[in-house]
Amino acid sequence: MSGIDGIDDILERLRDDGGDARLAAMDGAVLAGLAAHRARRAARRGLALSGVAALGIGLASSLALPPRASAEPVPLLMAAPSSAPSNLLLGVR
Repeated sequence: MSGIDGIDDILERLRDDGGDARLAAMDGAVLAGLAAHRARRAARRGLALSGVAALGIGLASSLALPPRASAEPVPLLMAAPSSAPSNLLLGVR
């Protein structure tokens, strides 16, 4: 028996055997994996699009609004207000 005849015999046995029954169930698992991959890709695309939209809206709103008002200097905490009775009696303004 030569090597070629041995291969032919092996191939004939494989053809007659019909293969492993687990191979028939593999189609469903592969298709489910592909569907999950597509769903993850769509979710990533949606997240990226919403991030770009939020960045654009934030940038546009910061450029469209007037600049912030600056705060007045805080008066001294120990100084009496100009409406205090002692200041009013002394005529200090």
